[in-house]
Parts: sequence; structure tokens; C-alpha cells
Amino acid sequence: MAQQLITTFVTVLLAELGNKTQIATFSFAANPNYNGWIVLIGACSALFIISFIAVLIGAKAGDFVNTI
Repeated sequence: MAQQLITTFVTVLLAELGNKTQIATFSFAANPNYNGWIVLIGACSALFIISFIAVLIGAKAGDFVNTI
């Protein structure tokens, strides 16, 4: 289980480096009218929700592929 966690963490971390989401988050955080902690909470929440959806779809796709 730890190996799966580490592999997933490192893969997602490397995939997210320098992408447009990180650039958008940087832009919000650089705005003096935005609270950095709120930007962090919003960005983390968005990543959590989109990852949750990806896991649900991936699990269903895996079930479908395994039954064919």
C-alpha cells in the first residue's frame, strides 16, 4: 500500500509541475487582493475534487475493461 501511495504521489507531483493549473494558482497568489491561504485552499479543493472524479471514472472503466 505504501508503494502505491508513493508511486501515485510522485507521478502526480511530477505531472503537475509547471502546468497551466500551477501557473493560474501562481497568478491568483501574486494578486495583492487575494489571500494566499484562500488561494491554497481553493486550489487544493479543486485538485481533490477533480482527482476524486478521476478515481471514480477510472474504477468504473477498470471494471468495464475487466468484464470484456
